[in-house]
Amino acid sequence: MPVATPELVHEAFRKALPYELAPTNLPGVFVSNAPPVGFDPNTADRKDLIRYGLLWDRPGPAADPAVRAAWDRVFSRKWDPKKRIVPKMKVKYAKTDQIQPLIKPEIGYASHSWSGAGLQGAPGSFTSVVGSWTIPWIIPSSEQEGYDYYGWRLWSGVGLDGFANSSEFLMVGIDEWIYDFMGGDLYGTGYAAFYEWYVKGADSNKTPYVSPIYVPNFPVAPGHIVNASVQYVNNNTAGKIDFANETTGQHFSITLAPPDGATCSGSRAEWILGTPDGGEPACSLPDFAPVQFTGAMACHDYSSIQNPQNGDYMNIVVDGRTLTNVTLGNYAVTINFTGHAWGE
Repeated sequence: MPVATPELVHEAFRKALPYELAPTNLPGVFVSNAPPVGFDPNTADRKDLIRYGLLWDRPGPAADPAVRAAWDRVFSRKWDPKKRIVPKMKVKYAKTDQIQPLIKPEIGYASHSWSGAGLQGAPGSFTSVVGSWTIPWIIPSSEQEGYDYYGWRLWSGVGLDGFANSSEFLMVGIDEWIYDFMGGDLYGTGYAAFYEWYVKGADSNKTPYVSPIYVPNFPVAPGHIVNASVQYVNNNTAGKIDFANETTGQHFSITLAPPDGATCSGSRAEWILGTPDGGEPACSLPDFAPVQFTGAMACHDYSSIQNPQNGDYMNIVVDGRTLTNVTLGNYAVTINFTGHAWGE
């Protein structure tokens, strides 16, 4: 009987999925084939959608208009297969970005490092979450510069199972940072797409994507519009991330073998903005342009679409200072900076 080496395990994982997968430079992370030129998700049958890893069902005539609008936003344009990238991933071994302990005063949840909206339900309530947003401009705030090399830092994204003290979190988003390279006289900024599948207690040497994974060959910049989908697929035996930059036309799709200890609970979905490394004092929240997630929805299937307007929200509160303000709208989440700008 052959020994269950990682290579054999991953080969079995690939064969179990209903669409073809190819390996990447990171073990346990796979890419699927791009649909060919001329492929139209609006007319393709279900079998062909699955063949290319398009696992969201096409909305029917009676679907909620917001669901139809979210589908049309992604699939009304012709995505060029030549702009579908194979991510060249870079591991950032750092403190993972699991949510910090929360309190819930009358104004909603408060966190030291997270802001945004979350839906909570019984296990199995959610297998998918989607959202689109514009990458915000950032500048230093009056918050004390963090001791990390990147003194002010912000990330935004969507995910599953990270809200409210979860021990698991699958997400994709944008990391932005401000760094001092002239002794306080001059600052620079950086931007990158990243993802992670944090599982408490998982071995990052065995499964490196429990740490943030950056995708340097997927350029992003302030003002770019991105849209994201995070899913548990194949009866919750895999994770799937689809990320597209509407401004550049580039996009990628990856499928992940679950880290050890992953439960794929599906009891939470979130649209989040925060500071990595637990927030202050390591990293401080910069002043940022308002971030609005639109087409924001989560579901188990099309009979159970849920709206963040009916969920919970949280703000970043540091030493009694409320630094964000969250507004929940119809399939929308807006996050504003309410701290002080640089020099105030």
